[in-house]
Amino acid sequence: MITFVTHYQKLKQDEKDKISLLCREFSESDPDVYIRCLFESCRLSNPGCRFILLTDPESSFDLPEAIEVYRMRLDRFKLRYAETFGQMQFMVDFKEKSNLVLIDFDMLVQKPLDGLFKKGVDLYLTVRKYPPWIPINMGVCFINEGAAEAAARLFNLILAKMLSMPDDKQIWGGSQLAVWSILQKEYFALSPIRKFLHVSDIRIGLLPADMYNFSTEDSAMSGYYPEKYLLHFKGGRKQYMPPYFEKYIRAKEK
Repeated sequence: MITFVTHYQKLKQDEKDKISLLCREFSESDPDVYIRCLFESCRLSNPGCRFILLTDPESSFDLPEAIEVYRMRLDRFKLRYAETFGQMQFMVDFKEKSNLVLIDFDMLVQKPLDGLFKKGVDLYLTVRKYPPWIPINMGVCFINEGAAEAAARLFNLILAKMLSMPDDKQIWGGSQLAVWSILQKEYFALSPIRKFLHVSDIRIGLLPADMYNFSTEDSAMSGYYPEKYLLHFKGGRKQYMPPYFEKYIRAKEK
């Protein structure tokens, strides 16, 4: 079984304005349509999966009943820190027999993922060629059954790094800078006989983002990408997510 876990917090206009003063990259729009598309893509590609939305007590959504809403007190200003904290706390509390996939709300899953989860590794992250200063993208994290506690320890290390960052990085991008600073030394020690990262007794594997966290190099993402396992419609690519879902994923159900 796979449990997919995404995160979103809906902000009031004054909260959005306050964030925008510090973070030019920040953009926030109504996420319900994207979360529905993500949920349905998970359900269709991985039958029998569970789907959970992490959020705060103030946020409200119009979503299918099958989506479990998990609420906790989260910072509504330092959003990336809040997301990482929520994921860490969820994994600390998670005791069920299930693989976990932490996944951004603007992604689609196209293929079964059961084959990813193998013994000997606690979790997998995705690595990309660009940008070189943050090659690990935290949009998705695959966690083996029974390894939620180990993954929570990694996320606690990330949180500790983020606390020393300025507010704009805690709003946007800080988790990726933090995880790279934690893993960089181990990453450059990889070799044909040393294929996994070992940090604080946490065993971390790497997957190619081109297959498991795919995004186009430019902001247009209007093509068809059937060979990719997961698609990431980040930033300006979000507009292409619902049409892609309807044309290429939901159509297979009919």
